[in-house]
Amino acid sequence: MDFDIEHLVDDMPIFKNHEEAQNWFKDRYHDRFVRMTTNDEEGKMVYFYHLVKDPDAYQSYIASLEDPDTDITTTEPFYSYSTIEINEDGEISVTL
Repeated sequence: MDFDIEHLVDDMPIFKNHEEAQNWFKDRYHDRFVRMTTNDEEGKMVYFYHLVKDPDAYQSYIASLEDPDTDITTTEPFYSYSTIEINEDGEISVTL
């Protein structure tokens, strides 16, 4: 599955809350939409996801994070995904 992040952003609806946004992404990208962490920013919960563009490179990157003897020496793994931030009000921020 190839997709254009800029096109995705243009086609994205306005969401009422985190759950609505999360479901929209999961319905379209299934296991390529991976929840990473949450954070409280100025009293609002923000949920961080990876939208995986290159599954093989991404899996290699994640495996290298789990191995303390492996160093990441290039920026290539960071092109295998985009970061999606969704706050509790459904506002979206996308890192291309």
